[in-house]
Amino acid sequence: MRDLFLDFINDPFLFIITFVCIINYVILTIIYSRKNLFRKRVEFVFIIFFLFCNSKVQMSPIQHWRLDYFVQPPQNELITYSSLLIYLVYSFTFLIEKKNASILLLSIFKSIASNPFVWGVSAIGAVTGLLSDTPVYAVKAGFLLIFINLFATHVSTQCSWCSVIDLFKINTSLICFLSLFIRQRTNFTTEGGGLAGITSSKNQLGSLAALGLILWLLTIDINKLTVKSLLIYLLGIGCTLYALIDARSGGAIVASITSLSFMVIIFFLKKIKGIREKNSFVSFLFAALLLIGIVMISNLEFFLGLIGKTPTLTGRTAFWPEIIEAAWQKQWIGYGLFGFWQSWRGPDNPALSWLSATEWIPPSAHQGFLDTWLQLGFLGLTILIISIVITCSQAVSNYFSQQNSKYAVFPLVLILFTLISNTYETHFLSFNFTWIAFVIISGKLSLEQKPSN
Repeated sequence: MRDLFLDFINDPFLFIITFVCIINYVILTIIYSRKNLFRKRVEFVFIIFFLFCNSKVQMSPIQHWRLDYFVQPPQNELITYSSLLIYLVYSFTFLIEKKNASILLLSIFKSIASNPFVWGVSAIGAVTGLLSDTPVYAVKAGFLLIFINLFATHVSTQCSWCSVIDLFKINTSLICFLSLFIRQRTNFTTEGGGLAGITSSKNQLGSLAALGLILWLLTIDINKLTVKSLLIYLLGIGCTLYALIDARSGGAIVASITSLSFMVIIFFLKKIKGIREKNSFVSFLFAALLLIGIVMISNLEFFLGLIGKTPTLTGRTAFWPEIIEAAWQKQWIGYGLFGFWQSWRGPDNPALSWLSATEWIPPSAHQGFLDTWLQLGFLGLTILIISIVITCSQAVSNYFSQQNSKYAVFPLVLILFTLISNTYETHFLSFNFTWIAFVIISGKLSLEQKPSN
């Protein structure tokens, strides 16, 4: 199939015909973009396409259209840069109306004013990249992160909370469904390895499946179920649950259990009416969590064994001391985005000089906060933490102002899931679905903030 595809793009006659067809498509798209229903459908398809491509999917040609291939050398330049045409077509269909362009511009200003640190951490990546040993990679990565902020603002402007959740559910469920048939396995640290499916690793699929399962359970409404909707929910829950179990990602399982437990606690807390009763419930819950924490810490090796982990977190803690030592060498501004982990450079990979004693060279630190410190130093890490705190504050405010909505708890759950998932994988400041989803939620919360009295 790959050879057939390469023969196709290298054939001048077929390439010219395809190019003419694409031009015709562009013209028709621009003509019909003024029809609101058609434009909405184009928007929805494009957003799903963008999220799917940047979920570390390993399917040709989708795998060539990931944003990180605009930073590191692409596997196929022609296919990779062809995605620019897709982005341009979509931009034309949306921005051809002055009203859409002005709304987007105002939304960008409001988003920056409400939470400048989410934008600031991307901008810092572009600016400090000039001081990196490989400034071309770092600066490009910074500008691509700013592009993600722009994309997230657009999604936040055009989509309601219900639509955002639907986008996330469709993307995660589609990946899990395809992974049931394309059964690639990775990380053979456990018997038979874990299911990676169409993604790059079992942890990646596990995170997507966990988030998808959470969203399906969060949005189910028993009072409004029909036979058709019940079948859809069962299919979505079944696909994501099976993928989560077969991926054998201990971190993803912990993230899903913690997030679902948080949802249950919020549900019961919402049902309690009196202040005294709520205080009693919270006090009991705090004592129970403290007791559970003491028991788990005292028997850490046993509980980690239940999810297939060891106290070293499957070898992660073995190379963390070397990474921390490397981070201290450039503690304030870091090595720059994509400035430390450069596996495509072979023997010139900067990580080799620090991790040469280890059995293998990881693609990242497998810890989001550690990787942020490594790449952007204390400056970038501080800005990231402040942006998370502001987003959490906005999510809490959003919850109390919209308690009657079943989607009010969604931002809180996704933020919690993002924080937990970054303890065992690197999702911060990365071109992956989890980071994009977090930026979309942050943008949506910023746009819905009301001026306080």
